[in-house]
Amino acid sequence: MLRQGSIIATMVVEPLRFEASGGVSRFAAEMRSEQAVRSPALIQFNFLADVDPPRALGDAWLAALIVPAMFVGESLEIRAPVSKRLTRTVQEFQRMFHSWFPELFQIVQVIIPETVPTSAERDDGPAATFFSCGVDSWYSALTHLNELRALITVKGFDMPFNDQVVWPLTVRGVSEAASELGLQSIKVETNIRDHADASFGVFKRKYEKNNFWGTYFHGVCLDAVALFLQEQFARVYVPASWHYPRLQAWGAHPLIDTYLSSGRVQIVHDGADAARADKIRAISKVPAALRLLRVCAAYTRGQYNCGVCEKCRRTMFALRAVGVDVSQVPFNAPLNLRALEQKPPKPYLYPIYQEIADEAAKRGDTELVECIRMLTSGSPSVRREWHRWNTRMRRSVMKRWHRLRKPRNPSAGEGHQ
Repeated sequence: MLRQGSIIATMVVEPLRFEASGGVSRFAAEMRSEQAVRSPALIQFNFLADVDPPRALGDAWLAALIVPAMFVGESLEIRAPVSKRLTRTVQEFQRMFHSWFPELFQIVQVIIPETVPTSAERDDGPAATFFSCGVDSWYSALTHLNELRALITVKGFDMPFNDQVVWPLTVRGVSEAASELGLQSIKVETNIRDHADASFGVFKRKYEKNNFWGTYFHGVCLDAVALFLQEQFARVYVPASWHYPRLQAWGAHPLIDTYLSSGRVQIVHDGADAARADKIRAISKVPAALRLLRVCAAYTRGQYNCGVCEKCRRTMFALRAVGVDVSQVPFNAPLNLRALEQKPPKPYLYPIYQEIADEAAKRGDTELVECIRMLTSGSPSVRREWHRWNTRMRRSVMKRWHRLRKPRNPSAGEGHQ
């Protein structure tokens, strides 16, 4: 529902400036919300490249903040021009998102004081793809290499905005990949999660779980970055995490990218037609892809791939399942099948593990098949239960030890003397 006025409970987004100097283009906006713990909040998207500001500057801010507005139940007012197409399609996006997660997100009014005509689509214009050096990223980059001009990498999404440890490693890998592929590398830095990710306790309404970003928020933020770049690219590819047969209500989805595209740029959910094993087989033909592959979700200091987090282990499983030598990828620790019993994957990842097991079975890797069966069966494991008990006991002992070592306050009982 679009309104020209304003109401009391409104999240107001007011773009403050666009600055470009020294090869850095900065977009900033002030977000004011009654439901925000800190308001106003200054949200930034800094592009380490020369970027022409879009005529429909409000497109990106609308995409970035529609999900937080739906979460807190406030109308969303964008005080910048928005393309007419997006003012229509964002309503369908809301209906879809609300139907997926009715308990968390409600349909809200979107207030657009100024609209601009929808631009004609540019079918033959340049393209870019989001790129993190992961499996999905490499697959999309190699698939569309002939039409790509740039790789887009974002700091502030998967890694903290203020990170100074893992980001340099990522930049080095992405820059080398761009050089290998003959493409421009566009780095983006944003603090949007610090002000709009409900997992961080930024709103008065509490979100009890810990993955608001991955489950609901990351897809619209990727689309926002693409919309900031709508003057540069006719298409921006968002590498898909899920195979079409496994698609589910999720923060990144083909329908989300479709509804949040503008007439100026088409946002394409890419690679969902390929299973994980197919993607790994494809990228394994390019030595640079294996040498620079980065999948780690642990962000351990100084480690490109820790080798022990769930995502590292899952990728090592998939590499082994299709017959790729795991040592070709820079993991910091070798694959240890027995140690995996201690940390089984979350149930929503079981379909991915089953695909890996099917591939391993084709190659006769019974050890890997049995390991995955044990991890995804939910059945008790003596080694896992021992690890959990041992961990709880160590934590309990350490808490007691710290309490005993804590200095006693000599004046604590003076009031009773």
